[in-house]
Order: sequence, then structure tokens, then C-alpha cells
Amino acid sequence: MTLIIFVLWLDVMNVPRGWKGVGHPSFFLGAFLISLRSLANIIRQTRGSVLEVMGNDYVRTARAKGLKEVQVLTRHVARNALIPVVTSLGLLVDDFMWGAVFIDMAFNFPGLGRLFQQGLSGRDFNMINGVVLFTAFITMTLNLIVDLIYPILDPRVVYK
Repeated sequence: MTLIIFVLWLDVMNVPRGWKGVGHPSFFLGAFLISLRSLANIIRQTRGSVLEVMGNDYVRTARAKGLKEVQVLTRHVARNALIPVVTSLGLLVDDFMWGAVFIDMAFNFPGLGRLFQQGLSGRDFNMINGVVLFTAFITMTLNLIVDLIYPILDPRVVYK
């Protein structure tokens, strides 16, 4: 649908044929589309988490002590509300991988999605295994980074 809108109706870009680089409008449109569903989930989760933390006693106590609203939001609300959001950010690689299959085919990008699709259609099991193992490695690496970020957000978390 977005290709019909941007190519035919708005005449903003040409039909994407091949890789034209990172600065081409089709790259930005593909990146926006691949992150749209995940972005909606992260925004919804962040909103729910912030609303939950705003009702806690320590936020009311911080306001009663006379802290500025910016300090309350950054020190008390954001640090506690971002813990579940950071957890789910580590799992986004899988969403991006399966979204890349469709985006790479629609925009004719030479990415992991196209490689995975070519492996499936050609019954190249080594290629399929390679792409899945690479995606699993990236997912594990990002989850390790998320685990290392926890002590920054919550000082109660200490790794020994």
C-alpha cells in the first residue's frame, strides 16, 4: 500500500529497483515500515509503564518534597518505567528479521530477508541455517547488552 501511495499517488519516489544506498527515499520508507509495528508496541508499553509508575508512592513523595517536575520525571519515573521497555527492546531483532523478508522483497533490497527467502525457495538449508543462526547470535548479543544496562536503570540490580 505504501508503494502505491508514494509512487503512484504522491509521486514522491520512483519504483524501487535495486539498492540505491542509504540516502535513497526507498531505504527510509522501508526502514519506517519495518519498525512501525515494533514502534507501536514500544510506545504502548512505555505509556502503560509510565502511567503505572506515576501512581506510586515514591513519585508523590518526591513531588511533596518540592522537586521540580523534570527531576521527578527523569529520576523517579523514567528510570523505573524504562525497565520493562528495555527488556522488550532486546527481543526486537526477531521482529525486524521477519519483517525484513517482506520489506526486502517489496523494495528489492539485498538484505537478510531476501537471503532467507532465496534459501527457502531454493531449498538451501545451509543458507537458512546460517541466517537463523546469525539472527540468534544478534538476539543473544542484544539481550546481553540489555542485561548490562539494567544496573544503570536500577541501582538495586548488582552483578557479582
